[in-house]
Amino acid sequence: MAKAAGRKLGILWLFFSPVGRVSREPFWLAMALMWCVMFLAFYVSAGTVLNQADAQTPTADLINMVMASNGILPIMVMLSKWFEVALVVKRLHDRGWSGLFALLVFLPLLSIPVVLFVGLQPSQPGANRFGPRPNSVPERKSST
Repeated sequence: MAKAAGRKLGILWLFFSPVGRVSREPFWLAMALMWCVMFLAFYVSAGTVLNQADAQTPTADLINMVMASNGILPIMVMLSKWFEVALVVKRLHDRGWSGLFALLVFLPLLSIPVVLFVGLQPSQPGANRFGPRPNSVPERKSST
């Protein structure tokens, strides 16, 4: 994995840190990994709930039953939203844009279009105020 500013860029940086820049390929790979993990968690939880529910159960009740059936699922949903925000912020930084636009992923009708938009935008060539190149974090100024 690459090094920047004396730090190793790894999976923790990719998913947890909103600092730096990330190019399209790691962005989409990270999003795909996150979506696969969430799909599997919902699939396993929904399988047990659907076996217990009848055909007349409303969809909203089914969703609540799935979330309640697995105690770790709500935590996974919150973590996946943080991962999504961190990835979108880094993609926005890669274009030279403010990370505040990442707050749009919390709006239900805009979440998917925002992720698609930032994920399809090409990287800004060269350095910008958020880092020297994609998949990097800015160097810290030394205090000496």
